[in-house]
Amino acid sequence: MAGVQTAVSLREQGWTGSVTLIGAEPHQPYDRPPLSKAVLLGHAEESASTSTSRRSASNSTWGAR
Repeated sequence: MAGVQTAVSLREQGWTGSVTLIGAEPHQPYDRPPLSKAVLLGHAEESASTSTSRRSASNSTWGAR
């Protein structure tokens, strides 16, 4: 997540060069919102919050190592 946030900040500040995010995970980064008792008890829906839109906003490339 820190890499995605950094890439977004670079774009917001005008960086036009290439940005490549590299991580050990085979999947793209995503937010992991904390579980609440309401979600665990079935009183609230779990949100599928991802960083894909933020990564898209950063116009960066994702690669696993």
